[in-house]
Formats: sequence, C-alpha cells, structure tokens
Amino acid sequence: MKITFIEDKDKIFNDELIHHLRTYNRSCTGEVEFDQNYVYALEDGELVGALIVVYFWDWVSIKHVFYKNQSVLNALINKAWENYEGRAVGIKLITPVIERWRDFLVAGFKPTGAVNLTENYNYYYANYMPKIKRETKDYEIIIQSSENPKYQEVVDKEYTDFNKQNNITGKLDRFHWVALDGKAFVGGINCEVYENSLYISHIVVLDEYRHKDIGSKLMEIAEDIGREKGLEICQLGTCEFQARPFYEKNGYRVIHTRNDNPRGFKSYTMIKNL
Repeated sequence: MKITFIEDKDKIFNDELIHHLRTYNRSCTGEVEFDQNYVYALEDGELVGALIVVYFWDWVSIKHVFYKNQSVLNALINKAWENYEGRAVGIKLITPVIERWRDFLVAGFKPTGAVNLTENYNYYYANYMPKIKRETKDYEIIIQSSENPKYQEVVDKEYTDFNKQNNITGKLDRFHWVALDGKAFVGGINCEVYENSLYISHIVVLDEYRHKDIGSKLMEIAEDIGREKGLEICQLGTCEFQARPFYEKNGYRVIHTRNDNPRGFKSYTMIKNL
C-alpha cells in the first residue's frame, strides 16, 4: 500500500470527504435536523436589527447579528427562541468582542467561558436556555427561511462595519489536502485561515485506513502550511464520539467544553500553538 498526499486545489474529492464524515457522525447520533433562518426586526417599517441563525446538532448558532440597541437584541433573541423552543437545547454564542458578549448577557445569556487564544485575540462563550420568557418592547419580527434582499443589504453593511470597527477579518484563505491509495480517496482535510489562526473545518480517514498515521500526516501538512503563513495557533472542534484522544496525541488541548452538543454528548474546542 502506497499512500500519496496531494493538494486538492479544485476540491475534486470534497464531496466524498463530507459524505464519509457525515456518514460516521450519523452512525453515532442518528439523523439530525438542520436549517437556517433569517430573523428581522422592524420599527415603523425600518429595519433595526437582524439575526441569521443556524440550527444543527440540537443547538441554534448565531451566524450574523446586528441590532440598533439592547431592546432590539432582546426582542430578536426572544423571537428566535420561540421558533426553536422544544427542539433546541439552547442558543450558543461565540464572539471575540467582549462588548457584544456583554450585550448578550443582558439579553439573558449565561457566560460559559472566556479563553485567550493569542496576545490580541480572545473567545467569549455564552448559552441561552431560558425557563421564563423575558418581556421586551414590541417590534415587528419577521422569520423566514431565505434572506430578504432588501433587508440583507443593510445586514451585510452592518456586519462589515462591525468587523472593521473591531479589527475582525474574515476568511483569508483556505486549502484542501487528500490522501490517496492509488487513485482512491482514503482521507482528507479542509482548512481555513482566519486572523492569525488556522482552523481545521473537516478531517476524515476511512475506517479501514485508520491507525496507519494518515490522519497525523494530514494534520502535519496543515500545520506546516500554517507555520509557513506565520500563523500562531491551529484550532478545531470535535465531539466525544470523534477524535479528541487523537488530537491530544498530536499536541492539542481543550479550551472549551459544551454539554449536549449534540444531545447526550460533549463537544470540545481545541487548540495547538504552532
């Protein structure tokens, strides 16, 4: 058996990578729901706030958000929770901006940790799992499964302005590497570059090829590229039914733990200094 490692610049094997990863996850969790919704808040016909939320693995994640004031944020969170209550464990927030984190705490979120990633970059975590509905000022709240182009233009501008004000850069680069046995896919890794960190978004090795150092070699390739780019850390997320021991063996450490993500399992955010 001769395994070769190549950069998949055209993402030829990406669908196969995702298929194998999702097949493995479903074998542990069963089928899971996924959806994305757009929550818009209007006052006198004017857009004053919006949430873009993704529901996956029993949690609602906040993708984008903007709000004119605290009252608008409170109303958006209430309405989003109404839409998912009974299905979701809660709403989760991860942000590098402490002022935004504090606004969400006022809106009813509970802090679940804060970690220092690098000298100038932190993550702040919080969860929303209310037992009592909080009273808020009345706004016209619209929830829809696809974006409203008229409103989304405002959301995108607010999102861009917020990132500029807080020195947050978006995705700077991405790359994909695969392991092949002849021409057959046996494993792969997808990586993204943010700020001064490398994020491993997907990694998989087929069952019959595990314990042959293929996963470690894929990680080594990704980390070497990160070092060449002058990045400081590598980060990833994993669940207890996935590969935490493997990552720890390769030098990663847990910096945040979330319970019931998905239900019945813990998930972990892990990092390694490059």
